[in-house]
Amino acid sequence: MIIGISKEAEGKNYQSFFTFRESQWPNEPNKVNGWPWISFTRPQHVFPNHRGEREIVNVSVCQHPNPTVGMGGSAFYGNMENWGRSYRNGSHGNPQTDIFYGYNFQEQWDYALQQNVPFVYITGWNEWVAGRWDSKDGNPEHSWFCDQASPEYSRDAEPTLTAGLKDNYYMQMVSNIRRYKGIVANPKASAAKTIQTFNDWSDVLPVYSDYTGDTKDRNHPGAESKPSRIYTNTTGRNDFKQMKVARDGSNLFFYAETAGNITENSGSNWMRLYLDIDRNPKTGWAGYDFRIAGGIKLQKYQDGKWIDSQSVDYTVNDKKLMVTVPVKYLGLNSSSLNLEFKWSDNMQVDDDPLDWYVNGDAAPGARFNYIYSAEK
Repeated sequence: MIIGISKEAEGKNYQSFFTFRESQWPNEPNKVNGWPWISFTRPQHVFPNHRGEREIVNVSVCQHPNPTVGMGGSAFYGNMENWGRSYRNGSHGNPQTDIFYGYNFQEQWDYALQQNVPFVYITGWNEWVAGRWDSKDGNPEHSWFCDQASPEYSRDAEPTLTAGLKDNYYMQMVSNIRRYKGIVANPKASAAKTIQTFNDWSDVLPVYSDYTGDTKDRNHPGAESKPSRIYTNTTGRNDFKQMKVARDGSNLFFYAETAGNITENSGSNWMRLYLDIDRNPKTGWAGYDFRIAGGIKLQKYQDGKWIDSQSVDYTVNDKKLMVTVPVKYLGLNSSSLNLEFKWSDNMQVDDDPLDWYVNGDAAPGARFNYIYSAEK
C-alpha cells in the first residue's frame, strides 16, 4: 500500500505491484480513493474507493480547521476556530478539566464506528516537533505553530508526562480499536492439575505471550542541543516471554519464562506478580488486590499501602520460575476463578503504572493485564 499522488508514479509499472491510495488533504477537493490524514468537517467525511464503496474515515485527537492561524493561534492568541482535545458537540469545553478525557477524540471515534467502513485512519501518534514559523497575521510578536502548540492544541496519542495526560489517550485509542476490530475470546483454561515440577507445565493452557527484546540497554542522544542530553536506561534484565496459570482444589500456580536465565533474587522489585482477584479497577492499587514481591511475600493492598500477608513458595530453574499460592490466602473459591494478573521486574518508581513503559519489563506491557478464567 502506498499513499501518495498516483499520477506521479505513472509509467513506472508500480501499479502492477502496489495498491495506491491518494493522499487527501482536508482543504482540497475530495478525491476518489482519497485517504485522509485529518478531517476539518464535523462529522468526518467518509471517502469512497474507485468502485464507489465507502472505504475509510479519519479519526484524530484534535483538529485545526483554520490552518492560517494554526494550533498556535488558538493556544496563544485567542483564536477559537480550531478544535482542541476538549472540543465536542460544538463546544470548546474547559481544557483545564476536560483535557484528560479525550472528548474530541471520542466524538470522532463514535461517528467512525457507526460508519462500518473497512479502514479507520488515526491521527496521530507522535509528531515529535512543534514547528515554529513566522506568523501569518502580520504581528511581529506572534509565531505560527501549525500542528502542535500546547497540550490542548496537539494531537499525539502516545503516552506523555505533559500536563498530566499520562497514557489516557493511548488507552482510549486501544479501547476503540478493539471496539472496531474486535478481539478473540479469552482462551479456555485446561483442566485442573497439581503442579510439582516444571515438567508438569508442558500441557497447561492457555499460554500467555509477551514480546521479547525490550529489555536492552538504551543510550541515545535526545533532541535537546543546549545543553545536550543523553538518555540512558539500564534497568532491563529479565525479559518475559511466556506465562501460564494452573490450579487444583487448593492452590493457584503461576509460571513465568524469560528469554534468558533469570537473575538472582534481588529484593522486592524482583519478578513481581500482581493479582486483581475481583477484576474491579476501583479496588486495591490500580485494581491490584495482591502482589507477590521478592518471590516469597504475598502482600495485600490495604489502607493505601502494601502489607505483608503470607509467605508463599517459589522455584527458579534457569529461564523458568513458578509460584504456588493457596487460594485461601486470596479469599477465592477454587471451583470458579476469574482474575487478572501481571508480571513485573525491576520497577523503579514503585506504585506508578507509567513506570512499566520505561523501566525493567512487564508482561503484558503498560497497564494491560492477562485474564485467567476457569470453572471446576
